[in-house]
Amino acid sequence: MKKLMMALFVTATATTVMAMPKGASGGGDMMVVHTCKQAITSKNGINKQVITVELSQGGFTGIPTLVLEKVSPRKTSEIRYILDSDKQDSKPVGGAAVFRGVDGMSFSINLTTSPSAPNKATLVEDNGQVTQLNCVRK
Repeated sequence: MKKLMMALFVTATATTVMAMPKGASGGGDMMVVHTCKQAITSKNGINKQVITVELSQGGFTGIPTLVLEKVSPRKTSEIRYILDSDKQDSKPVGGAAVFRGVDGMSFSINLTTSPSAPNKATLVEDNGQVTQLNCVRK
């Protein structure tokens, strides 16, 4: 009888978990995407470059990824990074979330701003170039 009750309990629990709608609280596949654009673009028309960043967190694996796109009149490039997140327990409350990629690349974003205001972010590329960004959550 105990085995039958345990089997029914496991079946009921599995059915409840599978019936949970995508993106519902507790779902492992919830994806958060922040789209960022360069806050200040260069004034020089020949070398004008527009930088956009898309940060994705969550999903099935939970691994944060960043897509960096640079568009200029002569060239377009796209770089994908798999990121590590800095531990939140060592930061002050309300501090920026910091993500690190390979070769010294880092991305920090302040997620504590008002929903109507863009989130401020800073991208430091592996060559040391620093870009200020404004981000919105999709």
